Amino acid sequence: MRVPAAASRLVTEAFDAVPTTFGRLVLASYLLHHDTGLYVCPLASIAYGYHEINLLLDTMHRKLFGVWLGMTEARQISDVQNYLWAVDDESNSLAASILDKRSFGALLPVGVEANGRRNFMRSVAHALKAPRTSQMAANCSPS
Repeated sequence: MRVPAAASRLVTEAFDAVPTTFGRLVLASYLLHHDTGLYVCPLASIAYGYHEINLLLDTMHRKLFGVWLGMTEARQISDVQNYLWAVDDESNSLAASILDKRSFGALLPVGVEANGRRNFMRSVAHALKAPRTSQMAANCSPS
């Protein structure tokens, strides 16, 4: 299936606007309807087609998943902490809630194999448990 270049640019620019890989995974998972396994961005889908946008978002989600797994442990911790800083989670309540409910499993793309799933769950849990420092905010930079 040929995807319009403008649609690809739109998706890339939307994800590039989010400063952390973890935040980009949150965005991708927000656009994924877990009951159907399809990604939906209503306006983009109307403009460029549901199948095309689904394909672009699925590809982006899988790419981000690979980027996350390829990051060093220190970079993962920094990335999560920068995300939490950016969403103003000063009291760590969001981090605690995500960790407690293990809701970060929803950040996975559909159909990830067991080994990738295990590595992701372990690395995100570790990053969420890491002590937060005010220095992390100074390191907030695009991934």
